[in-house]
Amino acid sequence: MSWWKNSPGTDILPLASIRFAVERKTRRGDVLGAHQKLTRLEAYRKMTLDAARLNGTEDEAGSVEAGKYADFVVLNDNPLGYDVELTDDLVEMTIVNGKIVYGSRSGDQGAPRS
Repeated sequence: MSWWKNSPGTDILPLASIRFAVERKTRRGDVLGAHQKLTRLEAYRKMTLDAARLNGTEDEAGSVEAGKYADFVVLNDNPLGYDVELTDDLVEMTIVNGKIVYGSRSGDQGAPRS
């Protein structure tokens, strides 16, 4: 489905969702609820720890701890830096079930970004 690409709303991808929570801008550039902006740290917490609590999976996901799933991304810059643009270009590598499923460096095995 490509209908969502033309909608005025926001993306559902993790970095895009974090960017929206921080900037509160739609694809068209409209600001929605400027008073509801989150800091970058608050937005990342909402997508990790708080999401796991909401889903009832905090014992197995949401933070980096022994015994939890180790699915994660490796970024090429600090996403908490206010001068860093929150886009998929930050993603260097994605690891799921201990295997690299995406790697941006040549020679890495993985799926292309969508």
